[in-house]
Parts: sequence; structure tokens; C-alpha cells
Amino acid sequence: MGDIQYINALVKAYLSEKKKKYYGILLKSPTFFKLVTILKIVWQTFIKIPLFNVLVFFIANTLKILIHCYSEIFIVFALTFPTMILLLNWFQTAVVAFFIGLIPFLLFDLICFSALYYFIKQKAAGEHISYWKCMQLVFQRFGTISFPLLILSAIIQETIIGYFIVALFFSYVFGIINIAFGSSIFYWFVIVFLGFLVAVGIFLLSMVLYQAYFLLLFEKISLQQALKLSRLQISTNLRYFLLFYVLLYIISAFYISKATASFLYLGFTLGSYFAFVVGTLLAFLLSQRFPAPSIPQDNVNKKGSLGYTILVIFGLINYVLLAIFIVKEYHPLIAFVQQQDDSYLASQEMKQYVNTAYQYTLQYPQTWTLYQWNENSVTFYNNYTGTATGGTWMAINVSTFNKNAFDQLFNANPGLVIEVGLTKDVTTKVTNMTIQGYDTVNYTFLKANLDYPQYETHYLIHKGNLMYDIAFVSITNDVANYDNDLFQKIINSFQFTK
Repeated sequence: MGDIQYINALVKAYLSEKKKKYYGILLKSPTFFKLVTILKIVWQTFIKIPLFNVLVFFIANTLKILIHCYSEIFIVFALTFPTMILLLNWFQTAVVAFFIGLIPFLLFDLICFSALYYFIKQKAAGEHISYWKCMQLVFQRFGTISFPLLILSAIIQETIIGYFIVALFFSYVFGIINIAFGSSIFYWFVIVFLGFLVAVGIFLLSMVLYQAYFLLLFEKISLQQALKLSRLQISTNLRYFLLFYVLLYIISAFYISKATASFLYLGFTLGSYFAFVVGTLLAFLLSQRFPAPSIPQDNVNKKGSLGYTILVIFGLINYVLLAIFIVKEYHPLIAFVQQQDDSYLASQEMKQYVNTAYQYTLQYPQTWTLYQWNENSVTFYNNYTGTATGGTWMAINVSTFNKNAFDQLFNANPGLVIEVGLTKDVTTKVTNMTIQGYDTVNYTFLKANLDYPQYETHYLIHKGNLMYDIAFVSITNDVANYDNDLFQKIINSFQFTK
């Protein structure tokens, strides 16, 4: 270790010497000297602009953190990111385990991030301390440190639930007086206005509690002191806090919505994780750029801790009730979300696939990945959740026409056709149809003898001496129910080129 530090010091000294040498040579050039002079004047002019000065501070400190604390950042990522993926997997496969593990995992992640920022702060102050020591120190005071974010979570949860209760109450009142609330301008004005007030309140509260969190992390003060200092800190520099937090929320909302629309649960998880990372970094940088003013100890109201504790307890009760509701209504809710995602994908522009060997073309979603195994076999794959059960794919296989197999399906009545007792695989005919005038059989196939049951919806097309089998496959739920609009759009785009 000593040798590495010695070599590192030698390299720095060598580079510094070379830098001074070549910089001195360049300064002797009149052109370069004029350029440096002009750049200095421009820089000094821009740095006097308050907003530019703040942006430079943010960029410089972010780069400094990335360079000096990259190993600790990697440790935090390695500790926290897998918890998000594990929670995502539980949400897909064991929703009860998801709700049991959600709060402990999020608190663990908060400890990891708190230790990281405590380490950054101490290292900037010149202290030699390890990340693991910081984690130990943070854990000892974690009850106090985590309180602002627990309060924020409780208030957001209770406010949203209260908002929906008020909306339902208004719709009930309108129903009593025989007014269709769906077409009432007054009803929607009240609901939208209340929603706006709720959003603004949560936004302002999140600013105060985020900054209070860092005050509690770095200073040994009470929650009441942290909240008061946070309000003073924000009110003193309100324009900067509003600007950067508004930008944070707008960018985060856009990124999460786009990621969710493209990758559903996986997109929402990744978007939320990185929004939290960027949000905490912004709050940290703001706390460093605009330090909170000090207030006399006797000016602080030390009452109110009980009220905050009751608020968090009510939030926990609401969480349990909400978890019970979601567990009971899990399948209808998931079906609704899948249907909305299917409708979104079906409304997006599609890519064109052309198979010149077997002379057909079709369109598929831009987010799906194409695997061309050979000329007669191609797969289009997408995993919306990033979990073992999140994959959905379309496989197209071209084979020699098998008259017996095709006629067995084509001549059968809609309903159960084949059930294999040993494997419990089931083939069910849906209907006969034509695609570009060619006989086609639409049927479903359940492959049950697997770790995860595989649901398949097939379109088997007979053209000359060939069969074109287009199969839509999922291992979570019946694709015919969840992705019908999207798959119908793909089937409608299928065409023979000759």
C-alpha cells in the first residue's frame, strides 16, 4: 500500500512539473496568451452570474465526489441495487413477500446512502474514516436520521388516500342529486384544483424534509431544530431551491414515465432508483452550497415529537391496509396495468421486419430485440420487468406443410382439442380465419410441465407446401388476455411479399 501511494505521489509530481513547463512555453506564444486572457475575462464575467456560479459549484463538486469516492459509490450501488431487483422479482412472483420486505429493504438502502454522504462530508473535512465506520455511526443514530423521510412517506401516502376519498365522496354526492359527475365541469374543476394543491403541498414538504434529513445526518440536533433550520435555509435561497427541485421532479417524472412505458415494472424500478439517487445528490449539493443558518438553542420548539411519531404510525397502518388490498386485488390490478401497457405499445410506431427467404414481412415494437436463428426461425423478445417471469416474445417458424397436424386443428370445433395427461399440456382451438386469403388456425397452447407455465397463442398459416407458425408466448399470464391489442396489431401487419 505504501509503495502504491509513493508511486502515485511521483506520478502527480511528474505531471505537475510537465504541466508547468509546457504551460510556460505556451504562454510565450502571443496568440495563446491572448486566447488565455480572453477566456479568463469571459470566465470571470460568467462566474459573476449567480445561477452560473451555482451550476459550476454543482458540476465541480459532483466530479470531485465521483473521482475521490468512486470505490464507496460502487459499494453502495452493489449493496442497494440488488435489493431493488429482488423486490421487483417478489412483486412478480410473491407479492406478500414484497410487502413484507419493502420497508426493511428501503431502510437498509437509506442506511447505505446515509453512510455514503456522511463519508463524503467527513472526507471533504480532511478526516480519515472508512465507509464501514460511517455506516456504523449512521446506524447508531438512524432512528433520528430517517425520521424526515419516514414522515414524508407517511404524509404522501395519507394525503393521496385522503384525496381519493374526497374524490369518491364528491362523486357519491353528485350521484345522489342525479348529476353525472363525469361530464360535470364543476366536479372536475374541484378535483383538479384539489389535486394541484396536494401536489404543491407534497412538493414543498419534500424540499423541507430532504434538507432536514441532511441536517440531521451531519449535525447532532433535534428533529424540530432540523425542520426549522431547513425552512430558514430554503426561504433564504428560495429561487434556487424552487428552480432545481422543479427541474428534478419534471425530469424524474419524464424519465420514470418513459422507462415504465417501455419496460413496465423494470422501467419503473430503474427510474425510481436513479431518481432517488439524483434527488439525494441534489439535496446534498444544495445543503453544501447554501448552508443552513444557525439559530439560538432557546428559540427552538422542542415539542411535537409525539405528533410526528403518531403520523408515522398512521402511515404504517395505512401501508398495511393498502398492502392487504393490493394482495387481494393483485391479479385484476396487474391485468389492468398490463392492458394499459399493451395499449401504449400498440399505439407506438413499429419497426419493420422483412424475411426475403420465405417472402413475408411484419411489424414489431421498437423496444423488442430480434434474434434471427436461421432463415426459417426468428424470435422477437422483450422482458418488461427484468425478472425470470417477465419475458414476452414472438416466435415465427416456417416448416414443411404437415397436412395431418394442420387438418386436425382446422377441422376441429372451437374448444379443447388435445390434453396430454402426463405433462398436462393443453391445446385449445380459438377459431379458423384467413390471412391474405390463406387458411389460418388460431389456437392456444399451455405448456404446464415447466417451472413456470408457458402460455402460447398461435396463428398457423398454410401457404402452398409451407406452414408459417406465428406464436406469442408469455410465462406470467395468458397473452391472449393481456397483450391482445398489441398482438392483433402485429398479426394485422403480417403480409406475404409474393
